[in-house]
Amino acid sequence: MKEQDTKEYEILRQEILQYLEEYQNVRNMMYIITATILGFGLTNENAVEYVYLLPLVVIIPSFFVYIDYRTGIVRVATYLKIFYEEEKSFPIKWESNLMKFHKNCKRRDWQKSPYIVCSYSCIFLFLINMNKNILNILIGGIVFVACGTIFLIIKNPKSSDIIKIWEKIKNEGNKTA
Repeated sequence: MKEQDTKEYEILRQEILQYLEEYQNVRNMMYIITATILGFGLTNENAVEYVYLLPLVVIIPSFFVYIDYRTGIVRVATYLKIFYEEEKSFPIKWESNLMKFHKNCKRRDWQKSPYIVCSYSCIFLFLINMNKNILNILIGGIVFVACGTIFLIIKNPKSSDIIKIWEKIKNEGNKTA
């Protein structure tokens, strides 16, 4: 095992930790903004019901940031697994063992939950506070379906798919060397 290999491994592990920290900051910002706007709507008698939909302007982009960070984490983690941890002489097996753990754990990924709960809370508050005219009901229904569709369609990256890509890259590198 070369010292530069260990150094690259450490740098990439640090990159994963940086992604996690940035993700948590974005999620916390989403909580604060959502709570502030909903608090304003709930405490102000003159608030228009549409104020409850305003947090979606923050929640949905935050969800896309989460997906982007999650993809970065999976990409780096699978790289470490394929290029380092599969080497018998490399002593660190964290990513490999973590992937085995998640595979055997058989639990759902709850990382999307904050976005879903916040979105549906906003929509629910909008629906119970709105004027009961047909246009508002239609808008509420469209927003409800759109948010649900976004959360269901967008999937977290599968490490197995990214592993296949890294293995192909590793094998192509071995052929040319």
